Amino acid sequence: MVQYKDYKKITQYVVALIMSATIIISCKEKTETTSIDIASYPSLEIKNLKVLRTVNGSLKYELHADEVDYFQYADTPYYSFPKGLYGISFTPVMDSMISVASADLIADKAIYKQSPDFFEAYHNVVARNLISIQRLETDTLYWDSRKTYDAIYSHSPSVVMTPRDTFPALGGFYTDNQFSSPTLLKLKGGVTHVEMTPTDSTSNNRSTDSTTVIIPNE
Repeated sequence: MVQYKDYKKITQYVVALIMSATIIISCKEKTETTSIDIASYPSLEIKNLKVLRTVNGSLKYELHADEVDYFQYADTPYYSFPKGLYGISFTPVMDSMISVASADLIADKAIYKQSPDFFEAYHNVVARNLISIQRLETDTLYWDSRKTYDAIYSHSPSVVMTPRDTFPALGGFYTDNQFSSPTLLKLKGGVTHVEMTPTDSTSNNRSTDSTTVIIPNE
């Protein structure tokens, strides 16, 4: 058993070492200092995140991510998803408490800025409208939640697919929050206007969404 006098000797020895190290460091002609950019380090790290958001008791969004880093001290604080994410948007059925999945999105990497409410997705981005059965594939996607009609957009080459057709948009696209009636930029093949007639998955009827294609003058 370690006696009190042993603890006292150990304590004195540790204090002596610390004082010796302090004297040696202070006697150096040059002292090396390391500056740390605190803004480049996350202040919070989260593993295996799952978020459910409800509005008036009805499920609105669902988010899954293996890792989330929060950079609180950046000029514009943001959340980083370095290992990707998967998100689902839900729509209420007939103003009831029941919601159905209406759109989803998956990406290899993403960033979310809370102020402003702005989302960026990168690499192997796939977004789907699960109601009208439309699918988008692109490398970069931006989502400005403050907007309604042109909230989702991209300047990267994109591909929009419906049950009947595939539309390569070399100049990107923009659309609303539910990815309905997208406007395609510089559609490959020189087509200037396209009418999409996707299948409505909630009924036996077929709904028509108009897709505008813009080809700027070179």
